[in-house]
This record gives sequence, C-alpha cells and structure tokens, in this order.
Amino acid sequence: WSKHKMSDQPKNLSLDGAIDAEEVLSLKVAGTWNNDTTDAFKQQYKSIVSGKIKGLVVDLKELIYVSSAGIRDMIMMAKDCKALGVALSLHSVDPNIAGMINFGELAPFLPVYDDESDARAAVAPGTENPQ
Repeated sequence: WSKHKMSDQPKNLSLDGAIDAEEVLSLKVAGTWNNDTTDAFKQQYKSIVSGKIKGLVVDLKELIYVSSAGIRDMIMMAKDCKALGVALSLHSVDPNIAGMINFGELAPFLPVYDDESDARAAVAPGTENPQ
C-alpha cells in the first residue's frame, strides 16, 4: 500500500495545526502512520483539536505510509468531527492511501479533495457537511 519499502520509512509521525479566523483548523500530518505512531497521533490530535473549531482540513501531502491502525485513527477523527458538528475534509492524499480509503468504503466519512482550496471550500461555514 505504499510507494516505499517499510525499511525505508521513518518511524515517526508529526502533526502541525493552525486555526484561522473562520475557526477552521488546518492540520498537516507527515511521516509514517502505523501501530508504532498511533498513540503519538492520538495525543497530538487531542491537544490540537481541544479548542472550538467549525472545520478540520487535513493535509496528507507529507504522509508517506498509513497502515490499518492509521485508517482506524482517521475513522476516529471522522467520528469525533461528526459528534462535534465539525466539517471534515482531507486533501493531497497519496493515490495508494486514497485507494485504501475508497477500498474500505470510507469515502463518505473521509471526504478526499485534490488540493487545499477545494478541501477548505468543503468545510467553509454554511457548506453542507457531507457526513
């Protein structure tokens, strides 16, 4: 499911987030998202998303690998957003990772867009949430 061999992958995951004036959180996820990094994701994610937000735009451009544990975390993120009434969108997803989302029929819960501007437009206040 990845374009890199496991031995070539760094065993880390980093998250970086910023909330804009419209209360939309832009979250950049980079590195390897697997069993070894899922706990780090949950810790960082909870601390970043603890503030009040109306939308969550997740940039996966620098995500080089995701395992089923990472997909589970994405589903948890989608459930959290739905429970809080927060619109969610993903963008710049590697075709292999997008294939996992589509194969698992998760697309309705994890809407994927080609670029950041489309992803941001999908979560803009007043936009119907596809979840």
